[in-house]
Amino acid sequence: MVSRAGLQSAPTAPAHPVHASAPMPASRRTELEQVARLAIAAAESAVNAASSQQSATQAVRDAENALQAARRIPGVDKTVLRALERAVEKVRREARTKVPETSTVHDRLARRSLGVPASARPDRQPTTRTSPASARPSIDVRLDGAAIVPPELTITRRETLHLDRPLRPADVQPHTAYDYGDYVYVTDEAGQLAYMRGIAHYTPAAPRHRSIQRNVGREAQATATEAMGKLVGGHSGAVSLGGYPSGPALFGQNERMNTSVFARFENEFRNLSEAGVRVEYEMRFATDTAGDKNPSVVILRYWVEAEERDEVILLNEPHQLS
Repeated sequence: MVSRAGLQSAPTAPAHPVHASAPMPASRRTELEQVARLAIAAAESAVNAASSQQSATQAVRDAENALQAARRIPGVDKTVLRALERAVEKVRREARTKVPETSTVHDRLARRSLGVPASARPDRQPTTRTSPASARPSIDVRLDGAAIVPPELTITRRETLHLDRPLRPADVQPHTAYDYGDYVYVTDEAGQLAYMRGIAHYTPAAPRHRSIQRNVGREAQATATEAMGKLVGGHSGAVSLGGYPSGPALFGQNERMNTSVFARFENEFRNLSEAGVRVEYEMRFATDTAGDKNPSVVILRYWVEAEERDEVILLNEPHQLS
């Protein structure tokens, strides 16, 4: 440490310029991109041969680690990066078919076919939160110029959320679209979150409405089914991605879902957003029985640079299949 008085006598910088480190040679960049390709290909082989969910999950982690390493390559070719992202998505799709042979998860898959791509699921689905026909007509809601809200949802009012005015879930109104930045939250006839769509924006040190978030977890636990396990107040769109901290953005979320598979997607969106890649995503919330306060299923869709990725089904319980 140099004291304030000692600043005058501190050594001066050398007169000759300090040269920045040399850029990575193209041959080395190509070599690292090929290493990532081979690692993801190995993960794909591993997931195809996996006999359990655990080994399939490890293969997904290996593929994702290779993708993260590729993203850190200076000057990486964006076309190469997109191809690697598609390859990792393929590994994830295959992993979702590796279902653990436990009676609880097996029964849920047989009954509702969760955890597999939409194209492979039969017609029977959980009940998404919708609006009665009597509530129509609906307000047209757009995000970035495009109509976004599913037609089965009715919106009779629209409000803007403010960071300095926390909104308690008890004050959330039914049939309402709540705007916050590049996010829209839509409620059903009971004032429960039915739909969310947003554009991810990396937001470091994002503020939270912590007391409201804790209360959401406690109240959700009081009405949770046994299968849901321990619930916490979770965000549909992470505040670190620009989501709203309270109000309609919160729902009772299983703590394992919150910290594992849900967090995995949030981290991926965060990394892409921080790198300047546009990520848009939406969530629909489904229940086992109409009127349930806690969603049992979250249906996630997302787009990377306008390219749509596979729909993902997330269980709101300790058992995760993605």
